[in-house]
Amino acid sequence: MPGLPPAAWVYVCGVVAVAANLIATSSFEGMDWTALLVLTLVFLVCDSVPARLTVSRARVSLGYAVGLASVVLVGAAGAALLGACAVVTGQRPVPLVKRLFNGAQFALGGYCAGTVFALLGGDGLRPGRVGWLEQAIVPFLGALVTFVLVNHLLVAGILLLSRQAAARELVRESGRVAFGCLGYGPVGLLMAGLWSWEGVGPFAAVLVLLPLFIARWAFEQTRAQQQAHAATL
Repeated sequence: MPGLPPAAWVYVCGVVAVAANLIATSSFEGMDWTALLVLTLVFLVCDSVPARLTVSRARVSLGYAVGLASVVLVGAAGAALLGACAVVTGQRPVPLVKRLFNGAQFALGGYCAGTVFALLGGDGLRPGRVGWLEQAIVPFLGALVTFVLVNHLLVAGILLLSRQAAARELVRESGRVAFGCLGYGPVGLLMAGLWSWEGVGPFAAVLVLLPLFIARWAFEQTRAQQQAHAATL
């Protein structure tokens, strides 16, 4: 993001400051650090190979599904901490300012999603208990919509302020990406559910890599088809 307009710089600094404050003031008492570590590693693997979009230099990270699993397994504070790890993404090349923004973006999305999950009755639900899935569906769907909405709004803000995309282009592209994210987001709930199975545990994070990379392939195919269509016009 070199040469950002002043308004975009203010926006980036504000987003990073809010995310840093939320993490700094969160309580990590009772945190399952082992689960958080495994989720972070899988998140970084997914984030290192994002799917490209038709909007110039825009990407969608499949790490969002891992972030949603963290909402269920380690709560809002853990999800925010996991999202902040996007700062050390394996994507190349990524300027420092973009790393900071991406980390703050995922942290805020994870924290807001975790908060909604708790408010809708998800707080205290633990995978593996009798009736857990039925009780978790509504809170998880609320968290999923919140996560996608927060992340899309934050990205739309920086793309508009940095003049990398027009409003009409963003509306058209965001709709497609949002539906894709909403469709593949439940992989996060699958990961959380498998985590509780005896003999699976943290290995559940590895098991869901295949559907996540299928999702990446689907996003890439959509982009290729759009480019082929545009080339024929």
